[in-house]
Amino acid sequence: MKFDIWKLAESHLVEYGKQEGFCLRKRRRVPDLVDNSITRRRTFEYSHACTHEAKKTILTENRRDRESGMIDCSWHINLSFPKTEYRIKINTIVGKHNHPMNPLIVETAPRFHCLTDEMCEKIKFWTVQERLGMAIQYNLLSTLFPDKKINKKDLSNTIQKYKKQLKPQKNDACQTLADLQFETKWAKLIEEYPVCKQYLTCTLYSCKESWASFAGILQTIYIAIA
Repeated sequence: MKFDIWKLAESHLVEYGKQEGFCLRKRRRVPDLVDNSITRRRTFEYSHACTHEAKKTILTENRRDRESGMIDCSWHINLSFPKTEYRIKINTIVGKHNHPMNPLIVETAPRFHCLTDEMCEKIKFWTVQERLGMAIQYNLLSTLFPDKKINKKDLSNTIQKYKKQLKPQKNDACQTLADLQFETKWAKLIEEYPVCKQYLTCTLYSCKESWASFAGILQTIYIAIA
């Protein structure tokens, strides 16, 4: 099996790990002697390979080391990109594990919870252009990427990062007045429809900024709930 680029090779190995029930990591990289940006050799290994060796200098009996996840698993694969070839190839594979496979690896391994570049692009668009709230973005991502485990904390941090790029739509005085008007009418709405209080408070209020992006103008929403 050969690959055109290193990214494609890594993606293939990651998917293989998902199917088998384990997570891998990059271990060793050998660059080209002339051009350091070109990778000639790369080793991937099980994420809990090797063994933990404490580097503390205090006496062993006085240590309070926590348990390490390193279990000295020997699984690894070596790939190379020879100068005489134009594709990346597999050199050697050690396919033995000293542990049972985890069928829930996608749900438990932190690396599979990371937001991809494609997901971040969508979050940026939804946050900066559409001004959608976190709850709506989470539902959209879950629908568009059903095979990905989305960490809500990571999503929240990413949204906050892109929110810094938002340009204020109004000056402070106008925004304060609009907020006061909204809160007054919002309280009136809850008073008139007590049966819907939980839904209005827990679901709609938390993402109220996103309504305006769908309507186009924030004032339209204020009038609509009056």
